[in-house]
Order: sequence, then C-alpha cells, then structure tokens
Amino acid sequence: MKNKAKILFFNTLIFIFLIIFFETSGYIVRKLLGKVSVGWVYRTDAQTLVLEEFPCVRMETHPVFSHVPDHRGDCKILGGYSNGPFVEYSRKKKDNSIVTLGGSTTSGFYQHYSKGETWPFLLNKILENQNYKYDVINGGHGGYSSSEELLQLLLNVRRLDRNIKVIISLNGINNLYSENRNYLFLNDRVVEMYERQMWIDQSFLSRFMPNINSLIRNFSPKSQFKSDMGKRKNNIINQTKKLSNVEIWESDIKIMYAISKSMGAEYLVFLQPTMGLNGEQSIMPSDLNSSDAKMLSFILDDQGGSEGYSSGYKKKLNDVYNELRAKCRIIEFCIDITDTAPPSVSNNYNNPRHHNENGNQLIANKIFDILKSKNLLKNNIKSHKY
Repeated sequence: MKNKAKILFFNTLIFIFLIIFFETSGYIVRKLLGKVSVGWVYRTDAQTLVLEEFPCVRMETHPVFSHVPDHRGDCKILGGYSNGPFVEYSRKKKDNSIVTLGGSTTSGFYQHYSKGETWPFLLNKILENQNYKYDVINGGHGGYSSSEELLQLLLNVRRLDRNIKVIISLNGINNLYSENRNYLFLNDRVVEMYERQMWIDQSFLSRFMPNINSLIRNFSPKSQFKSDMGKRKNNIINQTKKLSNVEIWESDIKIMYAISKSMGAEYLVFLQPTMGLNGEQSIMPSDLNSSDAKMLSFILDDQGGSEGYSSGYKKKLNDVYNELRAKCRIIEFCIDITDTAPPSVSNNYNNPRHHNENGNQLIANKIFDILKSKNLLKNNIKSHKY
C-alpha cells in the first residue's frame, strides 16, 4: 500500500512538473516569436477578467462587428438601461431621438471610465434640463472605429422604432491603424474568425495554463485550420484597394452622412479630443502632481512601455490627426473639437484616451452648443417618423 502511495505521489509530481515545463516553454516561445503574452499558469489579464467579472464590458463574438456587448442584462447603467446593443436614457419615448456612435469614449456600457457619466448620458441630462423633447440613444461600443459605426448605423440604428432626427459620431482615435486591415469595413478579428474559425472563449477553464491552451487550439483538428485554410484563401480577393487611415475614415463618414439623409436625419461627426495631440492637449497642467500631468508626461515622453501606448504612439497619433483635422475643415458635417477638455484646464482624464466625468461634461456641453447653434434642436415639433 505504501509503495502504491509513493508511486502515485511521484507520478503526480512528474505530471505537475511536465505541465509547468510545457506551460513555461510555451510562454518563452511566445515571447521569442513576439506574440502577445497570455500570462503564465493562470491568465489574469484584462481581457479574461472582462469576460466574466464585469458584465458591463463583457463581450461576445459577432460575425460582422467582431464583438458586441454580452451584458446579459446584468450591467447597471447610471441613468439608463440596455436595449440590445444600445443604451437608452429615457424610459418614456420623447418626440425625437438623437443617436450617438463611437468607440469606448462613447459607449454607455463602459461605466468604469467616468462613473457612468458618459458624454451621451450628460448630453441627455442637458436636453432634459432645458426641456428639449429629445432622448439620447447610445450606440457606441468599445474598440469600434468609423467602419464599425457605419455597420452599426446600417444594421441596427435603422431598425430602431424611433423618430431619429440627429445622428452623431465621435471618433478619430480608433482609426489610427485601420489602414492595416485586410478588408475595408471588417475588423481584423472578423477576418481571423473566418480564416481560423476562432471565437471569443468565455469558459472558466481557459484561464488555466493559457500557453498550453493556446498550443492545443493551434493544432486542434476541430478547427481544421490546415485543411480548410487553402479553401478559404480562394475566397479572398488577391488585390484590394489600399486606403490610408484618413481615406477610410472619410469614406465611412460620407456613407454615414448619406444613410442618415435617407432616414431623414442630420449627421454630424465630431473629431474627438485625446491626450497628446499637438496644441491644447499637450499643455502641461500647472499642478505637476495631478493625474493628468503624470499621464501627459508619459505620452509626451513617447517611449511606450504600456499596453496600447508603444514607442512612437504620440508621433503616429499626430500624423493621423493632422490629416483628419485638414479633412474635417473642408467637410461641412465635420466639427473639430480636439481642443475640448484638455489636461491643462483641470482633472479631465481617466487615462490618456478616455475622459473622466469632468472631461465628458465639457464634451457634452460643447456638442450641445453646436447642435443648438446649427438649429438642430427644435422644441414641441413633431415630425414624420422614418
């Protein structure tokens, strides 16, 4: 009996050793190949945590958008509620509606950047306080560029049973790398799903031994990756039209403008403010110990070292935005608000890309003032429903 116990004990140790050995080997190989780290032994990165612990930012796979909210009705939204892929702020339908589009800086599901006080939420409050009979429907989602906004407008906004009078895009930052896409309107994740049949994994077990799991998925016959890849390549266009980040953005917003017009709605695109842009967004706050000052110092240093902010980020940001600003000046439905809510004024940022509630209030005020100045807000006027 003792011999059996010893054999079992040593076999268990050997098994654990082999698991750790393969997991460590996989971790090292991924590093050498320059692949994104998935952690070691237990995956604790934000992507995994988002899947389960935080219903407001949990995502699931979508064959068109690449990802959509997977809130399951569990997301507690300040002053609002979820309606499928939208966040609405008024239980009672108003005479007219304003739809907002954008990325994580707009999303009504992303409650963590500004304690739920997103700029669409604050815009809705302004409209209510000034007795405008409009409600705001928030269609922004984390990671969406102008191309996903276009798809959102085309596939979901048109299905809303509302009298939509104004459609607003707040974008720019998520178009920094859109020129690298293999397909004009499709996120690279969608292409990968098609080519490799890879989907978002929300299982609990996938957190353990992430490198071994990655290796198994790569060679799993279930994906039929090797046998099917050749067939899929036959369905991929060999030569596609190459457009720059700004050309893609310009094409997207002009199509959104046309679609909005066909719905009887006005369309405006606001070039969004973000830390590190030349001008107001690069002026250091007087309080050098403030959180905005520390973040701005990191961006101005431009040496990277944090996820999403690699070396050369500031240069890339300004190269693209210089072109965006130039285009925006000659497009009648584009408004440049990139100087709004800078770090120099007060504590306006949660992180270099996302404003906090203070910054969002300034953005909401600015957008409201522009809507009003363009005479796009009319009280007590009922118009024909689209």
